Amino acid sequence: MKLHCFKITAKYESVTKASEELYIPQPTISKQIRSLEAELGFQLFTRRGKHIYLNENGKIFLEYVQKFENLMEDCKKEIFDQNQKAEGSVSLLVMSCSKMLPNILQEFRRLYPDIRLYINQSDSLSGNEDLKLFSQSDGSNSSNCIQLLREDICLALPLGHPLVFKKSVTLKDLQNERFIMLKPESNLRKVIDPFFQKHDFRPNIIMEAENPSLLRELISSNFGISIMPAITWGNASAMQIKLIPFNEVSLGRNIYLSWNKDRYLSRSACLFRSFLEKYFEDILAPPHYDTFY
Repeated sequence: MKLHCFKITAKYESVTKASEELYIPQPTISKQIRSLEAELGFQLFTRRGKHIYLNENGKIFLEYVQKFENLMEDCKKEIFDQNQKAEGSVSLLVMSCSKMLPNILQEFRRLYPDIRLYINQSDSLSGNEDLKLFSQSDGSNSSNCIQLLREDICLALPLGHPLVFKKSVTLKDLQNERFIMLKPESNLRKVIDPFFQKHDFRPNIIMEAENPSLLRELISSNFGISIMPAITWGNASAMQIKLIPFNEVSLGRNIYLSWNKDRYLSRSACLFRSFLEKYFEDILAPPHYDTFY
């Protein structure tokens, strides 16, 4: 009770707003905070008139409160695992492979119908997810990170484009082409842009799309050409898109799964991790740029 009152008050730096969120009278919240300060022997807030501000002591204490809440959550998961079978919940942060996600979830649901899944699609880790699915171009040696897939990144053309019959392309072939790209902050651009810079190539980018779905539609409608991963973005030929590898160098990216090594990983999360490993093993095959594996 005292810790939660402190956390919410620290969040707003306001007893009034904490009272409104917690449905607890303001005097009760103030009493809980004064009790904490008495136990610690230091003030957690600086009081200036009617306003309060979290001081340095309070910032340190807030970090420990968050750690304590994480420990309690981990404890609940472990006790739950001790008394249950394949039930519980898994939270997954998805920063890559969103096109594959519906099939992944359906397959896992078929195998483990009693496990609840919570999916977050974001650009940053909130800190509470069990697992994180992401991509990057370099390798990872972390003990709490496994590589699920290595895939090529290819030139993506509409089927009527003159270059569709080539087995591979050079950047020189693309000097007069119009490119549609994802925005610079996207994970894919963080792989592609250094590749272009390394080979001193400046693409003529006529448009930057918000998401892969729009990008694929623009390519298939002959609006321009682009760059696409060979596997995780789906069946290229079904979208009227031809994928061709680059001649200069093998351009690709890795798909990883990671978890917080300092937190308890529930039995349900371990099952989902094993499932993802097997799922990606099953789709690995020699590169075939027009087929979704």
